[in-house]
Amino acid sequence: VPLILEAIGVGSEWAWGSFWALDEAKGILRVHWNWGAPGFDSPKWMADSEGVSFASDQGLPGLTWTQGIPQWMEDLADDSRFVRKEAARQAGLRSGFAFPVRLQDRVLGVMTFFSLEHRSLDEEFLIMMGSLGSQLGQFMERTRVEAELRRSEVNYRVMVEQAGEGIYLIDLE
Repeated sequence: VPLILEAIGVGSEWAWGSFWALDEAKGILRVHWNWGAPGFDSPKWMADSEGVSFASDQGLPGLTWTQGIPQWMEDLADDSRFVRKEAARQAGLRSGFAFPVRLQDRVLGVMTFFSLEHRSLDEEFLIMMGSLGSQLGQFMERTRVEAELRRSEVNYRVMVEQAGEGIYLIDLE
């Protein structure tokens, strides 16, 4: 995920990116990774980004999670849906977008990106990011299942190696 944040940020010239993972038990999004472009220096924004969480429909991450579709905010200062206006103003952030990381119809998390320049809505870019969000969700699920399988294999191996008695397999033939 950190490398993906960096690739999108650098490749599309955004100043800041975050991945917000869904904490299903608490019903909130919490930041798991942040990325800042070289030269982006806003200690307050960076510190605030570490401690923030969003409920459904709250802020850009919460709105994206609730609606399950990419969102674009051309002017953070004038967008009533954006809740961190003062921190963004101090950091010089002007526009932002977000897309859900999805596994079928379930949102696993949200990626947000912010720009130091005003950016008009780019619908084709949002469609591409929405598709990427689905691919990321599939990758994350596959990675989770593979890790679970490895743990299961280790547990089985330990059980077999520590068995005090022999294990016999009998075949009908």
